[in-house]
Amino acid sequence: MRAGIILLAACLFLNSCGKPDNFGEFNELVFEFRNKSEQYGRNISLSHLSIEFADMPDEKSGKCESSFFGSTISINRRLWNIWPNSTRESILFHELGHCVLGRGHIEEFNFDGTPTSIMTPNAAIVPLDHDELRDSYFLELFTRS
Repeated sequence: MRAGIILLAACLFLNSCGKPDNFGEFNELVFEFRNKSEQYGRNISLSHLSIEFADMPDEKSGKCESSFFGSTISINRRLWNIWPNSTRESILFHELGHCVLGRGHIEEFNFDGTPTSIMTPNAAIVPLDHDELRDSYFLELFTRS
């Protein structure tokens, strides 16, 4: 009986982890990431993913750490509080690109100096606040392997 209760509790815990409504302050952007991935025909799983704030040096905006048990995105708490929404979106989508899509960094730039990908090492410079560029960044993020 006791083993059954422990098993039930473990199943409930595991099923609740990684659902989009469990990402706290990051919920809205995680929903947008999931919706964009579906829009571009990419099926993703957010199970076994957690996102948290962390104290980090200012030169580090975020990081993705993966293990057998799942992935954790850590976001620089101090920088998050001062970034505009477009930078928050760039940083979180960049880290989700690592953890969820398995993407690495891309160090390619357009003639005007803008990055060709949200997966540039410095995602804070990606101009997602320009509507004419947003779609190209999302297309590249979700369709390039």
